[in-house]
Amino acid sequence: MLMAQEQSDEAINARIDEFYEKTEKLVGEEVQEGEPWNTQVNSDQAGHYLNGISDINPRWDPEGPGQEVQPTYLTSVVYPLLHGEPMEAPLASLIAGVDYEWYEPIEIGDDLEGTSVIKDLYEKGDRDERRYIFIISEVTYTRNGEEVGKAEGTMIRATQRGNQLQEEREIYTYSDEERAEIED
Repeated sequence: MLMAQEQSDEAINARIDEFYEKTEKLVGEEVQEGEPWNTQVNSDQAGHYLNGISDINPRWDPEGPGQEVQPTYLTSVVYPLLHGEPMEAPLASLIAGVDYEWYEPIEIGDDLEGTSVIKDLYEKGDRDERRYIFIISEVTYTRNGEEVGKAEGTMIRATQRGNQLQEEREIYTYSDEERAEIED
């Protein structure tokens, strides 16, 4: 998205201000950015999740019902980071961190739900240089109405230096020798 390069700083800041004001109205409200996708835990999904995060700990090897799954599997039920008001704004998304709390093990066969809320919103930075909007979200994960875990995430929505969203650069192509070295 190169729209920021073509707009004045004043227009960019006005759009960011609008984003902030609309997101501020969501603080304390339940927000759903997408449909939950891994709500019924099965061994196939648990295995794909492990592969995706490159966790080779045999403790989490999904063998069947009653088997515990990797605790951060909750991330695949409802993503613990919210982006704010769903509108086009000249901001990049930076993940600042996620803190988890687990109250019960997650097991194959569980039916899970997640509810996400924007807990806080604040801004740091300089309007004329670089703006940082911090969106603190919390997801509560439940099984049969009982809390099994919670995740608090911080998403930073930031302008790029000089209000440029993308850096102009050539796409680097690896040589055959470089690819062979990477494989080794």
